[in-house]
Amino acid sequence: VDSSTRFKVPGFGPDKLCDWVARKDTDFRCTFEEVQKNCPVTCGGCNCRNNEERFFIASADWLENKWKKCEWVERKPDPTSACENLPEVAANCPLTCGKCNAGPTPSPTEEPATVILVTIPVTNIVELEVIPTDPVELKVLEDAFTEAILATLPPKSEVLNLQIVASDRRRLLQEAILEYDVQQEISYTPGQTTAEEATNDAVVGTLNTLALAGSNGDIQESVEDSTGIIIETLDDPTAGEPEVEDISTFSPTQSPTKKRSTKAPTPTPTKAPTPPPTKAPTPT
Repeated sequence: VDSSTRFKVPGFGPDKLCDWVARKDTDFRCTFEEVQKNCPVTCGGCNCRNNEERFFIASADWLENKWKKCEWVERKPDPTSACENLPEVAANCPLTCGKCNAGPTPSPTEEPATVILVTIPVTNIVELEVIPTDPVELKVLEDAFTEAILATLPPKSEVLNLQIVASDRRRLLQEAILEYDVQQEISYTPGQTTAEEATNDAVVGTLNTLALAGSNGDIQESVEDSTGIIIETLDDPTAGEPEVEDISTFSPTQSPTKKRSTKAPTPTPTKAPTPPPTKAPTPT
């Protein structure tokens, strides 16, 4: 059952409703855990199930006992009638009513979604108990960070080229810089949103997800458990300019052309030329 209350989606401002999820970029928005939990019907997920408790059917004036379970609907000769005419039944018994895999109904004139591959350069700083000098040990630590970061990201994400670079600053622990790329496959519908907006959503969502995982200690705990090296997260992740690759129309024999996602330059304001001062004519 989709939640009727607002819920927080990291990186997307004010609290949202499931209507916001269904409005556009549904596939991308359904990759967030908070959305999947609150909008299982909209996202067509496996979490879609009947309410096992009794619910009140206010719209059925003809019922003496208005508290029912979904089993009551299933026993009826025509469950479809109850699903279509009683909104409480449709909301509480989506499995019985066949609503679980429906998802949002696309418009007959809706344009097909365009799929793009967004690569986000990410940098953040950590303190390590020790930075390994042995290449094999360093590779083990880099792989542990890669696995831990990937576990926090939505589906269709990859963590590429992670490197640990020692910082010049010295503290109680050794300061290190993590540099890596997060690559995500996202889709958007032209006419409803733009590639720039979809890319911005991906960047903001990714950075907020990583910052939340860092503040919760999820990445730190995973790396410490797998390597035994103590770490401390110092800074929230920051991102450079994302790379965008359109992969929606390319065949395997074609080479996609990468392009930078850039905003139009802000024009420099110009002042109107100041007219030269004029003297009043000298009376004769």
